[in-house]
Amino acid sequence: MKKITLLIAFLLALVTSGYSQTIVIGTGTVSTGGTGSDPVDGYFEAMRYQVVYTAAELSASLTPYDQITALGFSISEDYAGGALLGYSIKMGHTSATNSATHNASSTSVVKNAFDYDPTVTAAGVFDMIVFDTPFVWNGVDNILIDICTDGPNAYVSPYGGVRVTNIANGSRRFRTDGAPACSVNTGTVNANRPNIQFNYVDGVPPSCLAPGGLAAAPVAATTATVSWNAVTPTPSVGYEYAISSTNTPPSGAGTPTTATSASFSGLTALSTYYVFVRSDCGSGFSSWSSVSFTTLLANDNFVDAEAVLCGATVTGDTSTATLDEDSAPDGFGCNLDGKNVWYKYTGLGTPELITLDLCASTFDTQVMVYTGTSGALTLIAGNDDSCGTRSLTSFTSNGTSTYYISIDGYTTSQGAYSMTLTCAPACTPAVTNQACASALAVATNGVDVSSDNTCGDVSAVQPSCDPFGTVQDVWFSFVAPASGNVSCLVTPTTMTSGNFAVLGGTDCGSLTEVAGTCNSNFTAGTTEILTGLTGGATYYVQVWSNTAEQGTFTINLTEPCLAPTGFAAGNFTATTADITWTPGVGSFEYVFDTNATDPAGAGTAIGVGAYTATGLTAGTVYYLHVRTDCGSSTFSPWANFAFMLPPTNDNCAGAIALTPGAIFEDQDVSGTVLGGTTAADVPSCATGVADVWYSVVVPASGTLTIETQEDAANSITDSVISVYSGACGALTEIDCDDESGLGSMSLLSLTGLNPGDTLYIEVSKWNSMPSTTVNQFLISAYDATLSTNSFDLNGFKAYPNPVKDIFKVSYTKNISTVSVTNLVGQEVLSKKVNALQSDVDMSALASGTYLVKITSEGLTKTLKVIKE
Repeated sequence: MKKITLLIAFLLALVTSGYSQTIVIGTGTVSTGGTGSDPVDGYFEAMRYQVVYTAAELSASLTPYDQITALGFSISEDYAGGALLGYSIKMGHTSATNSATHNASSTSVVKNAFDYDPTVTAAGVFDMIVFDTPFVWNGVDNILIDICTDGPNAYVSPYGGVRVTNIANGSRRFRTDGAPACSVNTGTVNANRPNIQFNYVDGVPPSCLAPGGLAAAPVAATTATVSWNAVTPTPSVGYEYAISSTNTPPSGAGTPTTATSASFSGLTALSTYYVFVRSDCGSGFSSWSSVSFTTLLANDNFVDAEAVLCGATVTGDTSTATLDEDSAPDGFGCNLDGKNVWYKYTGLGTPELITLDLCASTFDTQVMVYTGTSGALTLIAGNDDSCGTRSLTSFTSNGTSTYYISIDGYTTSQGAYSMTLTCAPACTPAVTNQACASALAVATNGVDVSSDNTCGDVSAVQPSCDPFGTVQDVWFSFVAPASGNVSCLVTPTTMTSGNFAVLGGTDCGSLTEVAGTCNSNFTAGTTEILTGLTGGATYYVQVWSNTAEQGTFTINLTEPCLAPTGFAAGNFTATTADITWTPGVGSFEYVFDTNATDPAGAGTAIGVGAYTATGLTAGTVYYLHVRTDCGSSTFSPWANFAFMLPPTNDNCAGAIALTPGAIFEDQDVSGTVLGGTTAADVPSCATGVADVWYSVVVPASGTLTIETQEDAANSITDSVISVYSGACGALTEIDCDDESGLGSMSLLSLTGLNPGDTLYIEVSKWNSMPSTTVNQFLISAYDATLSTNSFDLNGFKAYPNPVKDIFKVSYTKNISTVSVTNLVGQEVLSKKVNALQSDVDMSALASGTYLVKITSEGLTKTLKVIKE
């Protein structure tokens, strides 16, 4: 009887409470862990965490008004600090589909603050937290989970982690030390969202359903409209709504309406409001649904532009603004793509020069001036950086139109601004060539043309050397002569700072700046030599200065008499060489000598760009001086070309044969790269120039070391060597080295070679051409197996041993080096000798046993020496 009673009680409990069911959202295998942000986060003392799950995801299992009774995360990393203190969970309905911004939707507490000690679980298993108050899902909206812990939580690794699914704007966080976090908005987006399990039971729809889908739009500075989805079935009476500055549902009645929207006015700019809506079903009311919004700055939008008068200074901050009129034109070095505020100015009936000064602002500003209407604006002026990173610009008001002024920041810059608007009588431009279309034609005849950019129009064409200035310019045009060469000279007179650039194109609507022709901020005459222009084509010169720097100047265009370029020497013989240069306009004069300085008088006339030098001697530096004769006694400056006959081993076919020795000093030879040309066989390991060639036959051992060292005088200090097999004209690189030798010189140790093969060695100077004082080197090929002598002990002396300071060595043959190593193989002293005897100072060495190695003509003698 008792068993039957218990069974009936259990069944009744199931009926009244509903069956518990589960839903899992997210199957990602990535773990946050470490210092990553997640809902199990002890990396900071306190944190707040927000994440959104969508109605579409919930609808896979839940139905409207189901009660969520617990949630859990798949814990991948424990928190070593134990429990997260004061851990609380809030949930609410939201229209947000992700966590791109902080979510201010209304929430309610489902788990009161407690100390949560997470437990690590396997993938697909969840550490469940049972709610104190179930959350009833309305079946329509997405849900927001808002978790926080004010701690303070201990900073102990590991800090906790969960398994997540990587997704853009997946979650948000705020983390801090030494302060609470639960009341602070989240400020950082995470690119992941935790895998989650919800436990729920079937719910019973209320008799009066609450409205859903609340949204605030549009929102302005003092007005806003809130709409909601119609409830089905339609409430018999309608709805009630209320607005408040606090997130507390009304305790009494709201304003009745049968509509699904409500408009509000008289609001305060930059204030947060909460709107509550409920259904009125006649017999009762639903629960309140809510949405929040923050009103905009008073002049955040174009339609709310604030009027500003002459002489006024207005201040504000763009940090709380939004971007409005994003489709408005960009120009004058500015892009309307950041948070902006709007002002407007209407003229007083007569034309005026209006100046907008933002130099006192605290961030990198931009200012743009428009006419027109919303969505159809025309840009007339703008500036980014005229005073540091602040803005200053001027424009002419026609006296009747309204001009709209946008203030924003460069890219993402934002902050406090100060703008002063000043008015002055309109300034009439001094000249008419204010635009490309009205450019003044200037002949290339060398005659000064006077001009003035006072009151110049502000151009939207932003030159490359002044991308952010206020470009108040005038324009000139010229036709390029057949030579394609033009000299452009601009000389300021009263203009305090000048700028000019040359542009080309088929017409004014398709201009491109000629590369390298933009000159800025000059106060004296500045010349640009243009070459390679298309003869007969029209080009334009844009001359400008910034605000307060305008004035008079002259422009002078002429066809210059240019010195020859492109010199090259070739076709060398033992005594001759051919020198060529790039042909230009006119004929030439030349002088051939061994002097580096320009000739004092005239040269010998020559009509072509080529000259054959004869009677040359190897090792001598020669100079060919050439200038262009442009006629009418006009000559270019002298162009001076230095050259010399290349060494006899300039190419592979002239390679100098090396005799291998046992050590470097056995058969080293002195060489030079002076006059060397650069071969087609390019070293693979570094950039070598002015190469020369050597050859060597591989000894019977099949091993060979090839090394370069610095010479005693006029030496290069950085060489490149490349070794080839094969025949000249069909070489294959075996190996290459830049700086494995002494200093930055080269060394290659080759093994596995075929005895008797001839190798070709290319030696070059690294990276730059040699000079008369930097060109020499030493080269040697050697292998220790080639040593045929024995060390003559009868002629060798070394003493004293033990030694306190000076260790003396002498030999009947030349001693090349003496080195000292300790017993672990470290070289502690080395000395080049190149004499029959030497004193080795060992006084600085610590007491102990050392090995002293004496090298002479490829042979070595090693002694064990005691240092006292």
